[in-house]
Amino acid sequence: MPVETSSSARARIFAVGGIALLGLLTACGDNDDADANGDSAAEEERAPWEGPEDSDAEGEASDGDSADAAQPAAANEAGGFVLTSATEIDSDGEGADGAPHVLIYSDPGCPACAQFEDLYSSSLEERVDNGDITLEYRSVVFVDPEYSADASGAFACMAEESPEKYLAYVGEVTSQAADQSNREIEDLVSEAEALGADIGECVESGTYRDFAEATTDIATDEDGIRGTPTVLIDGEQLSDLMALEQAIEDASN
Repeated sequence: MPVETSSSARARIFAVGGIALLGLLTACGDNDDADANGDSAAEEERAPWEGPEDSDAEGEASDGDSADAAQPAAANEAGGFVLTSATEIDSDGEGADGAPHVLIYSDPGCPACAQFEDLYSSSLEERVDNGDITLEYRSVVFVDPEYSADASGAFACMAEESPEKYLAYVGEVTSQAADQSNREIEDLVSEAEALGADIGECVESGTYRDFAEATTDIATDEDGIRGTPTVLIDGEQLSDLMALEQAIEDASN
């Protein structure tokens, strides 16, 4: 029986994962589009997200104006967090000159985003640590107006209070997306604590929930984003997520 090499095994895993990933993408679109088409079955099956006690009981992320949302100092004008290493966020929001800029729109409640993280998080972390890319995440609220808003807000809390843990936290929380209907706000806090970060007060008070909504508004209204994960490399949207590694290589040359 032929021995499978590591490279062929990796290709097989990526191929299988890619089929599953592509099959899930339609489940992670903008809820406004889904509502317009009458496609709300997935939303009806979800248990309600148990957010902060002072959040709006009628299912709205908050009663504040997203345009006036408090913005973390580490975020850029579009609501993104730009990493120049796995533990460093560029406070200018621009990143390193010369390296390809990889921008990822992701929803923490999106199962396809969880699969994307499973496939690519290690490689992206290695590339940004080596200075081969600048990595930016913009967290949006598509899948669930409550959970996605709270988790995206928690990401902003981490970026503001423990930026060195941000990338690891995004990966850890997003990886739980398939089970998000069973998760509570305490899970977001405990996962941060497991990484050595105390962001409980920020998360539980919903400090950056409006910020998450504002980021989503920019993504949909200005950038035309309608689904997650969406990846842009140097401003060009990647049509085939399974071609991410090659696209980064091409942009580097």
